[in-house]
Amino acid sequence: MSVAPLSTMVAPDLAGLSLGGAYQAALQAGFGHFQITAFRETAMADPTYLWVEVAPATGYVTQTTSPGSAGMITATTPPEGSFYTSDPEPGVPDQSPAPGSSITGTSILSFVYKVPDTGTVPSDFTTSGRGPTGLVAWWTYSFSAGSVPASLQVDLSNYNGAPLTPVDVSGQAFLAVAQDPLLDFTAPPTAEPVDMLADVPEFERRSYEIETVLRVVGNEINRLESARLAVAQNFFPGTADVLLPRFEELLGLPVNPPTIDLNGRRRIVVAYLNRLKGEGRGLDWIASISALCGTNWRYEEHNPADPNSPAAYSVNVNIPEILAQVGWNLVRDVTPAHLVINPGYVEGWLVGIALLDDTDL
Repeated sequence: MSVAPLSTMVAPDLAGLSLGGAYQAALQAGFGHFQITAFRETAMADPTYLWVEVAPATGYVTQTTSPGSAGMITATTPPEGSFYTSDPEPGVPDQSPAPGSSITGTSILSFVYKVPDTGTVPSDFTTSGRGPTGLVAWWTYSFSAGSVPASLQVDLSNYNGAPLTPVDVSGQAFLAVAQDPLLDFTAPPTAEPVDMLADVPEFERRSYEIETVLRVVGNEINRLESARLAVAQNFFPGTADVLLPRFEELLGLPVNPPTIDLNGRRRIVVAYLNRLKGEGRGLDWIASISALCGTNWRYEEHNPADPNSPAAYSVNVNIPEILAQVGWNLVRDVTPAHLVINPGYVEGWLVGIALLDDTDL
């Protein structure tokens, strides 16, 4: 079962999920590192310690962050990084990373679940803390995906659902899923993050639902802006990836050669363009005159095999007579100084421009 790149993923909303379901959702989202904390019912229900319950059922995720090192936590001195919510309003989550935030390769997902007071304290936890009576009130497991501690594995099974084997749905027909635009590019630019919370009233910024929705929408805007920058980046062969085959095709180079990496292909295209420009000032020369005359002009160079061609170190140039006043100045300016220009016109004299009517015949 394929998993999308981490750059396209966001942290799932785990509030209210079973412990097993939350862990499985985190794996599917791309997390590889975890800090999962178990804490007792009585300790969580004690408002003195800011253990504000979000999900009511034992074994379900309460969506608060991992605990600090202190065992005794008071309402006025919550430790930095503690799993106890710093907001006095029940229902306000502290999951880390917050739902809807982007996942990186080093992201550690932290959340907690509730266990009965009668539950046995395991021996394979990473750290723990005691309540006012000296009882171990909570304990934390720190581990990587695929190495679930034995005691936590038991809880995963007891609390509604150990991780399930993904079902193969490759043969099923589903509606098309929108393609992340960044997946087409090798290394797309990173756009500035969008802070949409700044655009809503202050009281709405405390709403978990509004914060999560706006974060997800902001992430999508960020991806689209990054894709726009990547498209612009592809118009230059030195930074192109998706459009690089088109440059190779136009220049007559091998397209997508399997033995040359992306940077090597870019260097070849840029070098070939520079060589063409350097070898044939003629290309720039033709482009300059065509910018003035369009296609209505012609030229002929010296050809040693053709006695009727212009003499060596000279070139015949024919432009429209109506452009004569500015045209010859341009031709002289863009033509190398060692070449003699034999001027001519692509059409006959125009009455009023030639001086035939002023000459005695």
